[in-house]
Amino acid sequence: MTLRDIARIAFGLVALLACASSPARAQTAVRIESGILVLPSPVRFKAESAELTEDSDAGLSQVMQFLAEKSYITLLRVETNASMLGSGDANLELGQARARQLAAWFAAHGANCKRLIYVTHGQNKPMVSGQDEANERVEFAPATLRDRPIGGMPVDGGGLVVQEPCP
Repeated sequence: MTLRDIARIAFGLVALLACASSPARAQTAVRIESGILVLPSPVRFKAESAELTEDSDAGLSQVMQFLAEKSYITLLRVETNASMLGSGDANLELGQARARQLAAWFAAHGANCKRLIYVTHGQNKPMVSGQDEANERVEFAPATLRDRPIGGMPVDGGGLVVQEPCP
């Protein structure tokens, strides 16, 4: 057995122990999949309303913690999306109201406004076809890393900017 083999085994054991010693953390951590934050707790609004559901505080707090831990993500895009139940204009207005509500929540909880941009897609970015409830969602997407747009993409993600980061 070479020194290299021993090092590989030791590294594997350390990684295994780290996973085994913190199962709760691994299950509750915010992660990024396909460029979107996946939260252990949902962020939702009441039906056809800009009022957050009571259980949304947990998810929003997880976003705050994520930002605190990931200082290299210098801008996070907060996106609201609507279903196709109402008219396009009504859904766009609802999306704007929801984005403003999220901005107010983050401001009230001490978020650094320079690290957040709020956009809405209204009903223009469905997750599934049709008038499905899955289209009613809030998504959080890293927009810049160390002040550089990710992949050269616009930081607004193609959405309507409701509230810019503060100056």
